[in-house]
Amino acid sequence: MMCLNRRADWAKITKGVSRLTRSNVVLHASIGAKGGHSYRRARVLGVATICTIPPHPVFEQLSQQGAASPFTHFRFHTNRHGKLLVFKTGNLIRAGKSTHADAYNALVVFMRWVRTLLPGLAAMWPCAVSLPNSVWTGQFATPISHALKQHPRATYSDRFPGISYRLVTPSSVTPEIFLKASKWILPGAKTAEDVFNALVELVDLHAELNFTQPAIH
Repeated sequence: MMCLNRRADWAKITKGVSRLTRSNVVLHASIGAKGGHSYRRARVLGVATICTIPPHPVFEQLSQQGAASPFTHFRFHTNRHGKLLVFKTGNLIRAGKSTHADAYNALVVFMRWVRTLLPGLAAMWPCAVSLPNSVWTGQFATPISHALKQHPRATYSDRFPGISYRLVTPSSVTPEIFLKASKWILPGAKTAEDVFNALVELVDLHAELNFTQPAIH
């Protein structure tokens, strides 16, 4: 829809960006429920609400923290569904590649696997799911000027290859630009609009820097 309403900006993006990939998606979920929510869910499912995943020998082998730690969690590394952190509070975090749909599918697959180990959790299901963060990577169609280092919105250190750029539009996204290959990453994107606005600013920045770059004789 944004592409249709902002055709000029979309044209700039398609011309100025040669590659765009959603490289990481973070999903938060919780099986916990309190008060009225817990009561309503119990009535619908016909069983008591399950708010935590009970211990299991397989889980214990994967524990990353001491049992007394409030941050105790189980860490699951999968071949196809990313990495999942499961906390004793009933909260779950999944991080992995590809799309938001892949993230949700990973949650469903994990729940199904847990129920095969603990059949008594047949009624277990997340009561809250959010996807608060994604990371995108991309590349400009042509090299960007090294004058970026002198831009008032740019921050960099010789110890790190990336140059952090503060967007004009208020956003949770802070692009990190790499001059060597004219590539960048966009961490912290919460919505498609976040990504779109960041791309527009990056393309405009590229045009500004390359237009004002002194000619080399």
